[in-house]
Amino acid sequence: MEIEFKYKLPSLLVGEQILEQLELTPRLIHMDAQYFDTPERALRGQDITLRLRRESVEGGVSAMICCCKAPGGRSRNPAMKKRAEYECEAPDIHTGINGVIEKGCTQGEALRAAESSLIVVAGFRYLRREAEFHVGNSLCTVCVDKGGFLRPDGSLEPFCELEIELVDGKLGPVEKLVKKLVRHYYLEPQPLSKYARALAAGKAK
Repeated sequence: MEIEFKYKLPSLLVGEQILEQLELTPRLIHMDAQYFDTPERALRGQDITLRLRRESVEGGVSAMICCCKAPGGRSRNPAMKKRAEYECEAPDIHTGINGVIEKGCTQGEALRAAESSLIVVAGFRYLRREAEFHVGNSLCTVCVDKGGFLRPDGSLEPFCELEIELVDGKLGPVEKLVKKLVRHYYLEPQPLSKYARALAAGKAK
């Protein structure tokens, strides 16, 4: 289960200040993603997100990662997201579907039903500043993302946001840290997923 907090950033500088406050030196990852669905949006209708993303670490390796996200629990906090998430390395979306199903993806039947009709429905590019850290006994990942969602004319609709994800441990200490950051930097929740915003930018229905 993926549990993360997502907030809008007024500027990249604010994100860098947060990383500095947490005494973190992030690695830089160039992300180039495509989202897949049928022309009728069969997966979207079941709240399933299917993504293929190239992740290129500056000074490191590059990998193509397939990810399937499925419905998770609800939260009263608009910035908090809970989703079942399955990932695997894959050169293409069809290999990726096989991989996430092998990893136990519970949406396998829906993915198989849609597979033959899949098309690219949205995309984005961004630079991620990412670091792991501990809050008490909880392991977290913090990401500062700046980039853009692809528009039909090939231009990018810009975005800048903060993500803090619980990797392992209890949620309580992470929630306390997030509340402090929100108060100090006047952060606004980002209630929409990257996928939802990418669809809007591409004027997809």
